[in-house]
Amino acid sequence: MSSAQAPILELHDVSKNFGGVRAVNSLTISMKGSDILGLIGPNGAGKTTVFNLMTGVYPLSSGSIVFDSKDISNLPAHRILESGIARTYQNIRLFESMTVYEHIKFGQNCRLRSRPHGSRRGDLEKSLKEEAEGILDFLGIREQGDMPAHSLPYGQQRRVEIARALASQPRLLLLDEPTAGMNVSEKKEVLEIMRKLHEKGTAILVIEHDMRVVRHTCNRIVMLNFGEKIAEGSPAEIYKDIKAREVYLGKA
Repeated sequence: MSSAQAPILELHDVSKNFGGVRAVNSLTISMKGSDILGLIGPNGAGKTTVFNLMTGVYPLSSGSIVFDSKDISNLPAHRILESGIARTYQNIRLFESMTVYEHIKFGQNCRLRSRPHGSRRGDLEKSLKEEAEGILDFLGIREQGDMPAHSLPYGQQRRVEIARALASQPRLLLLDEPTAGMNVSEKKEVLEIMRKLHEKGTAILVIEHDMRVVRHTCNRIVMLNFGEKIAEGSPAEIYKDIKAREVYLGKA
């Protein structure tokens, strides 16, 4: 893609206060649709708070967020989802009473609520079922489709969360520590999923603590510390940044 490509996401001087604590401080980020952007930093740096601001969980204290050339600052969460941003969570959030397939239907329903369709009911249901099966196949959980999602092993539950997010057909996918708690083999599988999504044209913003994951997946990295951006660049540039190494890697 051209380097002149317009940003899909822009955060302009975004700040968030909780009482007297400033969790995010004048954060500016620009992201293209061709990016896999890593958001890194120590615990408490404000990474998940940034996701919560982007998805309508928290209102901004100041600043603005623009997605696909539209200001989405302080929109309700469902409006932001409808605009084309979907996310997973640091702590897995699945519905105990729902099967894997029903989680995908939930994501599809969120999408259809805002996007008109001209299909007859029978044709639509068939199309949605085929789409859901395609997502299950893509994530390697087709055989688990009729199982309660909460009964699956941890790594597969992570995939169900990704499946639910993909069912809304996002242009930007926010992944909050998608490989946390996984073994090496499971991490490699998630990395492959991210690469394939990127090849299909989905922009990805990922919070990740495993620097090997970040190095092998992200083309750009933004590092936070105490809610402020302290470094930005390619993985190689971040590794050479003295301040970044002192804060995150523990060596000068």
